[in-house]
Amino acid sequence: MINEEELPNEFKAHSNKKQRILEILDKVSTAVKEDPSAEEVLVMVKLGGEYVRFSSMLENSTETVAILEMLKYDIMRRMST
Repeated sequence: MINEEELPNEFKAHSNKKQRILEILDKVSTAVKEDPSAEEVLVMVKLGGEYVRFSSMLENSTETVAILEMLKYDIMRRMST
């Protein structure tokens, strides 16, 4: 899992949140197109104040939940700094 600190500088800080989201999605799209091993995707976007989930079929729910737990930990760590 890539976190904020590992992103290239051009993706780290933008005053325009929507532009940053589009740039990140473009980076994801490019990675999927270039890597034949791409298998699944799970994206959450805050639209109209509510989070909306977009995903491909998730075949290993245990692994997905574990990754979400790691993401939760990362979010909590960022909030405390």
